[in-house]
Amino acid sequence: AALLLSGCATTYVVKVDSIAESSTPVAGIKYVLGSGMSDVKDNDLYFREFAAQFHRILTAKGYVEAATRADASIAITLSYGTSSGRSELYSYLRPLYHVSGGENITYKEIKTDAAGQKTETTSTVYVPLRTQVIGYTTELNSQTLYTHFAVLEADTLANGETTGKQVWKTTVRLIDPSSDLRRLLPYMAAAAALDALCSSSGSMRG
Repeated sequence: AALLLSGCATTYVVKVDSIAESSTPVAGIKYVLGSGMSDVKDNDLYFREFAAQFHRILTAKGYVEAATRADASIAITLSYGTSSGRSELYSYLRPLYHVSGGENITYKEIKTDAAGQKTETTSTVYVPLRTQVIGYTTELNSQTLYTHFAVLEADTLANGETTGKQVWKTTVRLIDPSSDLRRLLPYMAAAAALDALCSSSGSMRG
């Protein structure tokens, strides 16, 4: 699913791919959320900030955060990252303008009265500024695009250990000229929530 999310005056296209088992209940399931990246620990400040976005979504969906791993029924891992960026050419139409007016014009007027006397007067009139589009030209430009992603995977737990059975998986992607994942992740999380993150009420979906 591709969702359009607006942030201030910017629109983001977020692609969400979700798949889940149809038989797994949601309400009341206890979970633990940890890092799915070998080089990022659960207590990493960035991870804690990003994970908080998804804790709120999980709570809204009916999940309950477990106090310990042994109390949980599923273990959810969160992975995220940003690509090194790629350059892309794009074209756009630039309008061509013709500007006229915006100036004072002085003119003289000669009047003759009944006695034949001539009177010369000087007057000034302002011509309003006027801008007209007279055509378009095609311009080429380049920009660097970054691919941001977040992946959440849920596996069943038994006595605090994963059983190898995956319950659901959600992948979120956003391509943007900004490389700031911290600014964009809230929009990615919102898109995941709208696309039924952690939902298993239907059949396998993607």
